[in-house]
Amino acid sequence: MQEKKPGSQDFHFMFDHMLEGVQILDRQWRYTYVNDALVGYSRYSRQELLGHTIMECYPGIEQTEVFAAMKRCMKLLIPEKLQNEFTFPDGSSGHFELSIQPFDDGIFIFSVDRTQQVMASEKLLKANRLYAFNSAINHSIVQITDREELLSNACRIAIEIGAFKMAVITLMDPDGNLHIVSARGEGQVAQEAVKYAGMHKDDPLVRDTPTGKALRSGKHAVSNDVLADSGMAQWKEGLVKYGIRSSISFPLSNFGKTIGVIGFHSGIVGFFDEQEVFLLSEVATDLSFALEAFVKAEKYDAANRLIEANEKRFRALIEKSADMKTLANREGRLFYCSPTVTKVLGYKAEELQDRLVFDLIHPDDRSDFVKKRNKILKKAGDYFQFQHRRLHKNRKWVWCEGTLTNLLHEPGVEAMVTNLRDITDKKAAELQKEFDASNQYALINNTSDLMWSVDKNYRLITANEPFNELVTLTRGAAIPKGSKILEGAPAEQALLFQKSCVLITRSLSGPKSRFTPSARTKPS
Repeated sequence: MQEKKPGSQDFHFMFDHMLEGVQILDRQWRYTYVNDALVGYSRYSRQELLGHTIMECYPGIEQTEVFAAMKRCMKLLIPEKLQNEFTFPDGSSGHFELSIQPFDDGIFIFSVDRTQQVMASEKLLKANRLYAFNSAINHSIVQITDREELLSNACRIAIEIGAFKMAVITLMDPDGNLHIVSARGEGQVAQEAVKYAGMHKDDPLVRDTPTGKALRSGKHAVSNDVLADSGMAQWKEGLVKYGIRSSISFPLSNFGKTIGVIGFHSGIVGFFDEQEVFLLSEVATDLSFALEAFVKAEKYDAANRLIEANEKRFRALIEKSADMKTLANREGRLFYCSPTVTKVLGYKAEELQDRLVFDLIHPDDRSDFVKKRNKILKKAGDYFQFQHRRLHKNRKWVWCEGTLTNLLHEPGVEAMVTNLRDITDKKAAELQKEFDASNQYALINNTSDLMWSVDKNYRLITANEPFNELVTLTRGAAIPKGSKILEGAPAEQALLFQKSCVLITRSLSGPKSRFTPSARTKPS
């Protein structure tokens, strides 16, 4: 029996049921055969392909690498193999592994669609790149202590590790005006971002861009096809020039308030899918956390500087003050004494440290002090004033007056605070005055002479007992101090008395006299 040779119908049946694409082009570049797989990813029907040239179906293909390979195969009759990313008229693309074979009537092209494999590989590569980007950002956050340096480094990492076309960090002042703090990109692309500087978040050029949307909403905003985005229309020229095809912005916040955005820009349409959004949002969150930490650190440093300044002022006030100041615990043990204490009482600071304050108080004064101290211990902020004697190192007693205040409850103080001053000289003067007054009283009252003094209006200043007894006997009552002694007296007596006072005053008012006008007489 004669063997049956396969005909063209058999080959067509076989080709039509292959998973790989098959296409045959004649020497005029017309499609003479396409199988079902080829039709499936060609974006055309079989009728729209057969009889038409490849240039008619795919305008501009003459400028591609794949057409150059087909042309070499057609002319030189040598097979060609290549992997190719092919862009279709609708803007979509696919990755194909091609085997181009020559034959007498043209070329036979066998194609395997590798689009899914390439996309999976690229997705994995992109994910790994973003994970590396995240890791580098977190490393920077840990290592860098300057805010501007951190933000600049974040944009640099986005370009070098994240492989973005451009990365921009924009901060917003309280009035909503924008300030570019860092912009990095390929070539001069960062210059496009600088145009935002000084604009307001509600400016028409900003409002509907991902940056404007993120600033207003506090949520991320994405445009996966910027050239088709009406909100980006006024930026189209720059986007085309620098090859930016998709853009996303994430809000940066401080303590729940949006203060700016970090924006990433890619040259690939549809770049920002769910995985990229998730990973990049982590970057924005970490940067926000770092910015909050900088604010806290600045406040902490400012507080420390204020504390240090206040402490210096406090010490200057305390240590230069003439008053003595002490701090003691609840039990009365001293743990701070100002320099004046050591100066007035003669002790060294270490000799007073941890000493009971009661041991320094005169035994006659101690009981009253302890009683009042125990009373104010029961009420925060309560105080009392005192005068008592304190022991000098030379074993003499120093009179002091002051105030003891309960500040045990006050954070940073937690002490019984004493403010006191040396009043030894004042006390001696008071005792001397009292002694002199007692002596004067004894002097003028231990005589039978009548002694009194009046002012220029004849008001009684003082009088001794004999004078008061005589007046009481003659008038029925003593004359109160400050009263006019001539009230009710006959005119002749009043005039005579006034003349007598004038004569006495003149005789006693010489340049060496220390007497005030007075009258003195003996009983008649």
